Amino acid sequence: WISDLSEFILSAEKDRAPQMGICFGHQLIASTLGGEVAKSSAGWGVGVKTFDVVATAPWMQAEPEITEFRMLMSHQDQVLRLPPGAELLATSHYCPVAAYRVADHVFCVQGHPEFVPELSERLITARRPALGDQVADAALLSLQDLPQHPLNHQLVAEWTARFFQR
Repeated sequence: WISDLSEFILSAEKDRAPQMGICFGHQLIASTLGGEVAKSSAGWGVGVKTFDVVATAPWMQAEPEITEFRMLMSHQDQVLRLPPGAELLATSHYCPVAAYRVADHVFCVQGHPEFVPELSERLITARRPALGDQVADAALLSLQDLPQHPLNHQLVAEWTARFFQR
């Protein structure tokens, strides 16, 4: 099914049809279009993470200007090298390619704007044996910080809506 999806991505790219990739989709689009994806040397990325915005696509325009955003994460693989012609939109020390675009027809994010904290907590708890206690505990602790530092899923949803409305 992955090769079929890769063929679909190439067909959509040829037609410059709008595509959005989230997590595995972010990785598969990058890989299919000539980027590089592999397991992160930093290990699992789980819980709440903050990303720095390094470039702003037209659909990301906001007042005041957005310089960072926070999302729920759950991944071990990540994009290591962007595909040719892609522009990096967001980064962090542990996930160098957190968001990118290709021209104005591809928008991808490594995080999970569709997750809610309760789902993330359940996934972390269920995956504790694979994650290890230190990673799982740190991820669960990051969820406790949400009242003081909320997620920006609504912002990413607005970006996504504007991306598809153009």
